[in-house]
Amino acid sequence: MRERLGDAVYEFSQLHSGVHPQAAVGPHQCPNPLYRRLIEHSYSSNIHVHIGPPAYAVDYNHYWMHCTGDIRTATFRVGDTLVHERGHLTALDHPAVLAIAAKYPDRPGLAPAPRSY
Repeated sequence: MRERLGDAVYEFSQLHSGVHPQAAVGPHQCPNPLYRRLIEHSYSSNIHVHIGPPAYAVDYNHYWMHCTGDIRTATFRVGDTLVHERGHLTALDHPAVLAIAAKYPDRPGLAPAPRSY
């Protein structure tokens, strides 16, 4: 693909993460592995990257490579701002987020779900 698209095929063109601190389900809750993967994609400890040129790039519209990867439990900064600390989305510690979570004490909350890795 590099011959057709150039060096942009090696770019990490998009980066985002999930926001749900407990986005994990077992096969007994969701038997479809693709749906389980989609749910885990929303996990707040998951940084998701897209490799290759973005879909909106005019020159690439017929060859958009949707190659993705996940980085879990990473530490990630943007400048001096700590965004993820060992997989913890630091925005979940914001007082406004904590105040909203406190309104729903019967819900799972903001603590991360236990992980097996």
